[in-house]
Amino acid sequence: MSGTAYGVINHLFNSGDYENNSNEAWVALYNAMEHFVTSGLCTRHASYFGDAGTGMSFWDAGSPPGKNAFAVYKFAAVGARTWDFYVLIQWSTSTPAATGKGAPFKLRGGSGSSGTNIGVAVATAFTSLGANADPWTEAGGTTNADGTDAKGNYPTGPVWAAPASGTVHVWPRSNALGGSHVTNKENTSGVVLIANSAGLGPQRLHIMADNDSLGIAYDQTNGGVYNVFFVTPYTPVEDATPDCPMVMIGDTGDLAYTTLYGPTSGATTEEGGVYNIGAEEVTSVLMDIRTLNHSATHQPNNQFSPSRYTEERIAVYGAEAPKYGAIGLADPFVRQLYNCATNSTLDTMARAVFGGGSTATNKISLPWDGVTADPSDPASTRTGVTF
Repeated sequence: MSGTAYGVINHLFNSGDYENNSNEAWVALYNAMEHFVTSGLCTRHASYFGDAGTGMSFWDAGSPPGKNAFAVYKFAAVGARTWDFYVLIQWSTSTPAATGKGAPFKLRGGSGSSGTNIGVAVATAFTSLGANADPWTEAGGTTNADGTDAKGNYPTGPVWAAPASGTVHVWPRSNALGGSHVTNKENTSGVVLIANSAGLGPQRLHIMADNDSLGIAYDQTNGGVYNVFFVTPYTPVEDATPDCPMVMIGDTGDLAYTTLYGPTSGATTEEGGVYNIGAEEVTSVLMDIRTLNHSATHQPNNQFSPSRYTEERIAVYGAEAPKYGAIGLADPFVRQLYNCATNSTLDTMARAVFGGGSTATNKISLPWDGVTADPSDPASTRTGVTF
């Protein structure tokens, strides 16, 4: 991990309307990113209030966003991370697909802003091969950062572009070489997905970040079953020197070593990708787990008294022809553990556990505030708890 972790956690959305719930999720993520700006982790690079939008407020608070609202944040190079990376967040509503300043836009391979793609989307981009450039402005995107910005060459794109002397890399993987969205680089990973009637009930959201990483955990039914998104650096294997060792996983529940994250189609639940040391390109990725760690005999670890859970770093594997094999360990911002209930807290509430509803599965842990004991606190509100 790099620097202090910050977050806005325990958002609870329960408006009774799926579009209003999606607005609350969007505003929660936007406000969390603005908290990270205030905390010095990143800067707001661009923003668009959306078609006919007047601000970034909740639906009942006077200045709500319109469809296809977006914001871009720059995480500048810091410490051992010598490259900048950019995070695009965008709101998808139930109205027709993007055609204005927020276009082009696809969520999980489909047209953004459609009845089956309601929610909040994320994409990540950076440049490599000696050129630490801005892939947003290279594509013509504007940077007023005041709600009036547009994607480059809207409505057709591309959304991101390479500088003359470098290469651009965009997650999810379908935006990269050989992917379905390589031309316009418009695809995003769904971090909050609210499908009409399924979005009527309460939902929960947690957002965390440090200088190098961003993590999001979303529970669509407030029932203790999460989708987890993270983007983070990885420590390369010995003798490997990739330009920009980073990995992204989007919309996963329990971490599974058999799951391929980041297919070329960009149209599945398991989005993501890795900057592969063999290909110097974003490819599909496997996130490996240790066999002994994946055992109720070894978790919790009773070598200690009282026994405690052992969190481990996640092994990253390149998993796309022609380059396969181990390439590093994900940053300890995100860790894995087995046989621990979702919504648990660890290390005196410094970390929290997210995944599926079954205890006997491999979970993901992310930074927590050190104060809030219950990630499923029924008294939570849509504004969440800030740390």
